Amino acid sequence: MKKVTLALFSIALLLWAHPSFSQDDEKESRYKRFKYFKENKLSKSYPSGSYQLSIENSFGDVKFIAGTTNEIKVDVQWEASSDNEEQANKNFEAIKIDNKQEGNKISFVTSVKSKDDKNNCKNCKTSLRIDYVVQLPVTVPVTVENSFGKIVLPDYKGTLSITSKFGEVNAGNLQDVKKFDVEFGEAEVGSLSNVSASVKFGSISLKSLSGKNKLNMEFCGKSQIGLASNMESLELKESYSVVNLRPASNLSASYSISTNFGSVKDRANIGITRIDKPEKYGPDAQQKHAGKTGSGNAQINIKSDFGTIILGEPQAGDLDDKKSKNKNKNKNKNRVTT
Repeated sequence: MKKVTLALFSIALLLWAHPSFSQDDEKESRYKRFKYFKENKLSKSYPSGSYQLSIENSFGDVKFIAGTTNEIKVDVQWEASSDNEEQANKNFEAIKIDNKQEGNKISFVTSVKSKDDKNNCKNCKTSLRIDYVVQLPVTVPVTVENSFGKIVLPDYKGTLSITSKFGEVNAGNLQDVKKFDVEFGEAEVGSLSNVSASVKFGSISLKSLSGKNKLNMEFCGKSQIGLASNMESLELKESYSVVNLRPASNLSASYSISTNFGSVKDRANIGITRIDKPEKYGPDAQQKHAGKTGSGNAQINIKSDFGTIILGEPQAGDLDDKKSKNKNKNKNKNRVTT
């Protein structure tokens, strides 16, 4: 598994200067089309009905657009280029788009497989890109996985499963997310509710979180999460991360925070206090903190390892991504400040 991940990452480093099919200035600045190139496209349409849609892609963007008709329309465009004509042809032939329909399930799977890797040009400049644009009603159940590219979603009512690696997620208000996994990338989302989410080696900016939620964060910096007034519970586990929770002013919640070489910054003046006794000897690494606002109905349980939890509006420097955390060296990191 580790070898597969390393191989995919190596391919990405070689191909990330990929071309774009849009005239958007941001995308145009990200790629260079080399002298020799080949391109193709695929378009499929289905009546929305009771269909479920699954897309698995890499080396490009997957963009969903709220449709104005009862139709699912999938447009795929792909291109490969190189400064070597033979290599451009090989890269293009390596791109496969597998599309099938089984019952009410529609799937698109992108694969990039070269038949003769040993004969590839070692010093050639190459690029490739595979982009999806999907127009559909916002009630269609969707599973989307994308690597080395963006996932873009509008406000969405249907059931969603989202996996992003080495890319970005940019989404509106998502009402029914069953899976939300981001690795080595960033996510910017309007709202989530009743979600089980994981963010690793990246960051998340979430304006509003409501309902009952579980969130795992590892090696994340400068992440901000708004807690809505109707949030019922949050189970947050983080390690080596900087997490800023911004509770609504009228959120009634009970906070239970356990830290291990971590720090808690109570900028919201919730009244977070330490509830266990300090160790007389040693680094006093493990601590427990608690606080309550209003009636304390919402249950917020946080476990922090070598991280920083900030409650409320951060002050200057609070969101600095201090990757080293100093671990055992700085005993004062394990504290509550206001």
